Amino acid sequence: KGDNWEPISIGFMEGVTVHAIVQEFENPNLLFAGTEFGIFFSNNGGEKWVQLKSGIPTIAVRDIAIQEREEDLVLATFGRGFYILDDYSPLRRVNEPLTEKNAHLFDIPEGRMYIQKRGTYGQGSTYYTGDNPKYGVKFTYYLKESPKTREQLRHEKEKELFKEGKRIPQLSWKEQREEEQEVSPYLIFTIYDDAGNVVRKLTQKPSKGIHRVAWDFRYENPYPARENGKFNPFDDDRSGILAMPGTYQVAISQYHRGEITELVAPKEFDIRQLEITTLPAPDREEMVAFQEKVADLTRTMVGASRLSGDMMDRIKQIKQTILNTPA
Repeated sequence: KGDNWEPISIGFMEGVTVHAIVQEFENPNLLFAGTEFGIFFSNNGGEKWVQLKSGIPTIAVRDIAIQEREEDLVLATFGRGFYILDDYSPLRRVNEPLTEKNAHLFDIPEGRMYIQKRGTYGQGSTYYTGDNPKYGVKFTYYLKESPKTREQLRHEKEKELFKEGKRIPQLSWKEQREEEQEVSPYLIFTIYDDAGNVVRKLTQKPSKGIHRVAWDFRYENPYPARENGKFNPFDDDRSGILAMPGTYQVAISQYHRGEITELVAPKEFDIRQLEITTLPAPDREEMVAFQEKVADLTRTMVGASRLSGDMMDRIKQIKQTILNTPA
């Protein structure tokens, strides 16, 4: 009743002002605090606080509200701005044993499938919209450490040598070439259907901490990849047709220095279609099977067309070479 008090501010900056504090409705040990310099959370009753970032600027958070049905965290900031963290429920399960794991995939909420509206026409400069939540089923994951490239490791070593006043060695031609040709590490999210077939692969840049990626319920792009001059695992290709509602699995792997290592074994999740279609297909399964056949035919036709184009370019080069050859 106020006879004894103890500080619960470990993790805050010294002297920081706390404007608002909210206790989570399901887990009383999960607290959110809006401070002069951002939003913090604690899942152990305030014994230790951790700052939430991932898009939140360092700004005064004056008020906090929880939308219980969707489990969203809503923030009101000093500059009349609003920020929403969609589905904060994974923060309930962040604990010491989890953070010791190399990687962890949190429980996956049911994916709700629908066709997105593409926008509104004719509004002129008066039309305004904020960013919507990412469309699709969300995968929330934790990564203990992000693997480093040869260049990053070299920079760290050079900093240590510089502090110690020691000589910094120069790269050999071979070492420089290895650094230039090294492909940066990346995460691979492989999605399987209930028969074990690969439906889609998503790539993400690895970064330590808790992150989220969304699958838009679609198969791979049916068009063959175009040559872009340099390999880029993060190229955002166009998606294919919508998948069927049902049960799927997702696994997380990591590419680093030519090797792919599985970080999280396949984990099940469900997707269902919201019954809001104006003209629904009489037999969706038959429609998807037909679309898959069309996608395969498209892939074959586009690939053949590109191959014939490449061969025509080669014939031009051969003819030009023959013309320029003296003998």
